[in-house]
Parts: sequence; structure tokens; C-alpha cells
Amino acid sequence: MKENDFVLNNLENVDPSPIAPRVCRCDCKLPFQPRRSDHEYINKKHGDKDYYEKVTKPKRKVRNEIEKIHRKNDSICRKYVQANNGNPVVRNWESIEADGLNHNYIQGTIEESEVKWVFTYNYMYTLFKEGEIIKIKIKKR
Repeated sequence: MKENDFVLNNLENVDPSPIAPRVCRCDCKLPFQPRRSDHEYINKKHGDKDYYEKVTKPKRKVRNEIEKIHRKNDSICRKYVQANNGNPVVRNWESIEADGLNHNYIQGTIEESEVKWVFTYNYMYTLFKEGEIIKIKIKKR
């Protein structure tokens, strides 16, 4: 540790200070003498680590889970289009949904000639009814 970190090893030999000794808020729980009243961490390194563990890491975990769903949707669309030699493909919605396509996670939408297309990363699809059956048309973007 650096000299200016003020980590307290022996709390009995502390110089008198108007601010009482504190315990670092990060997981290290080391006691230290704060330099100001709003000083919560031993140093910036401890503050950055605590922010990463409590804020950045959970956000990243959620973002990775969402991106995983987006990648899966894109790979399902790729599977059907590649099976049709790169041409647009029409299938029953229930079979595509059973494959794992999640219609709640999309990249965006566009409306062209009264047809609403939904985007994945590299593909786009639209849902339509043919009689009582819901169908899906998938094509490359």
C-alpha cells in the first residue's frame, strides 16, 4: 500500500482526528482514517473495484443474456434461409417458435408496402395469417 492510503493496522495509536476511523465499503473491509467526511474507500482502486462488482458486472450479465437471445434468433433464421439456398422461406410460426425464436427480442422493425418486417442481426421476418394458420416469412436483410 502507498503511504497516503491511511490503512490502520493498530487502531489504538491513531492520531486524533475530527473524523472517526472507518471501514472500507468494498469487500476488503480494511479500517482506514478518512481524509474527508465523504471518504468511503481506502483509495480510488478500491472504489473502482466496488463499482465494477456492484454496478458494471450485473449490467454486463444482463446485456450478455439479451445478446445471447438475439444471436439465437439470428441463427434460427439463418438455419431456415440456408436450408432454402439463401432464398426467402415461408414456414408455420409454431414450428419456428418451437425451435426457440423469441419474438419479444428484436433489433427493430420497418414497414414496407403495408408489411411489417422485424429484424434480427442479419435477417428479417414477417408474420401473416393464411386462413387460420399463422405463417412466417424469413429473408436475408
